[in-house]
Amino acid sequence: MRSGDLHLASEAIDSVSRKKPHLTPLRTAKAKLLITAGEQNKALAEIEAALSFAPANVELNVAAARIAVDMGSACAVDYAQRRCG
Repeated sequence: MRSGDLHLASEAIDSVSRKKPHLTPLRTAKAKLLITAGEQNKALAEIEAALSFAPANVELNVAAARIAVDMGSACAVDYAQRRCG
């Protein structure tokens, strides 16, 4: 990712997400920003918000599982089971 203002980028994504919360790619982009900033808890919250609109989305469940693994959370299994189940 290019160097820049995380806060400014985050605000821009949030502005659009408030108007169109169902656009899961925006939430995925924000999660990536947050991961880069070391904010895994907030990144997982963004992915979970996206999953509320697309619970069967494989990419979102895999992303959630990966973040949970990085955090050392047992929730990773739950996300993986949703993907596989």
